[in-house]
Amino acid sequence: MIPKGLFSQILMIGAAVAIVMTYIQPALVGVQETQENTGLYQAERQKISAVNSLLTNQASRLDAIAASDKKRLATYMPDDVDEVDVPRTIQAIAVQSGVLFKNVVYESLLDSYLRNQTAQAGTYPIPHVFTVTVDGTYLQIKDMLRLLEQNDYPLEVHELTISVLDGGFLSATMRIVTYANSLPIPSQFVN
Repeated sequence: MIPKGLFSQILMIGAAVAIVMTYIQPALVGVQETQENTGLYQAERQKISAVNSLLTNQASRLDAIAASDKKRLATYMPDDVDEVDVPRTIQAIAVQSGVLFKNVVYESLLDSYLRNQTAQAGTYPIPHVFTVTVDGTYLQIKDMLRLLEQNDYPLEVHELTISVLDGGFLSATMRIVTYANSLPIPSQFVN
């Protein structure tokens, strides 16, 4: 039986409005939020797909590089300068050129780099300085400089001081600079 009185009709309209306000409207708001989140999720997923595609492309390009080329690059521009290997290499070059090798000393980072460190923070490559002293003839010292140029490391002679010794020999002191990709770890932090 359907009541036909005014009061019962107003009561039915009130109940319908209450149902719409308490159940249907929150459900519609939830559906709208879900649709917005779905759109945002799809946009972010497309961005992730683009980044993954780029990463895959770069990884395949890296894999295409020959292992020998990777090894040469790591030798030419290492992450850090080996304070034992570089002097050993310089000594081997000196012996090969025929000069009398006296010493090689690792000084530090290049002074100009240290002075401008704040301006050059994050700038690569990082220059490291070695001082080398040798004795020999003009041709032997010239041959050593040629061999330094042909070395696997990027060795640059920044200063060269030559003095004359007895018997026609020369004494050469060189400031040789080589490079690395990162700053050295301070020794106070190394265990």
